Amino acid sequence: MQKSSVVKTGVVAIAITVFLFIGQPVASAGSNCEKLAGSGQIVQDFFAGTIEGPWELEIDGVMYEAWTTVEILQIKITEDGTQVATWWFKFDFDFGDTIEVVLHGVLSPVAPGEYRANAQGKILEGSGMFENSYGKIVIHGTFIIDFSTSIAYGDFTSKGLICDIDYN
Repeated sequence: MQKSSVVKTGVVAIAITVFLFIGQPVASAGSNCEKLAGSGQIVQDFFAGTIEGPWELEIDGVMYEAWTTVEILQIKITEDGTQVATWWFKFDFDFGDTIEVVLHGVLSPVAPGEYRANAQGKILEGSGMFENSYGKIVIHGTFIIDFSTSIAYGDFTSKGLICDIDYN
């Protein structure tokens, strides 16, 4: 690869990163931001067209349970089988409030039907106590496709920051 190609690729990557966070306050560990961490399982049924599953998120030391719905917004498969994608996640908490997130990342093949997932994104909006919240989230995990059943399974961990939660 020529040096000019590497420089152009780097500039494009920086531009995409800046674009993802334009129009949204930068989440940082300040007085109005809380760390979040959790884990979840996602099941994708190719016949039913659904991607969903349970998720637990710890925010400010409190564990919350949510049902997560995922939509693939964009996907591109590269020559080596890596899938570069954009996903929309909605966390529906058991008390009725929601958080919506857009993630950008990759599914990298590690074996036939098995992928390592790495994605990062921002919290777009929410409802209830998360109505005015914003922040960032990173998700990592493994995604396995069972070709005999056309169902895929994923186990993931998540971490990030969420700001401006209304606890009242």
